[in-house]
Amino acid sequence: MSKKKIYNKHLEKGKFYIVNKHPGLIVLKNDKKNIYIAVITGTSQHRHQTKLKHPTENKVKA
Repeated sequence: MSKKKIYNKHLEKGKFYIVNKHPGLIVLKNDKKNIYIAVITGTSQHRHQTKLKHPTENKVKA
């Protein structure tokens, strides 16, 4: 049998983190079940994305 991996992510709800190379805001988390739901922002526009009025990172030009 393989050993169970233990992950210590320590992500905080309401903070931005990098998710697949894009900034994402953690809106829901459950550390025991290893479930994290984030709103991911990016630079490309598609039908399921909404353009923000202000940048989410300090290093991005408006």
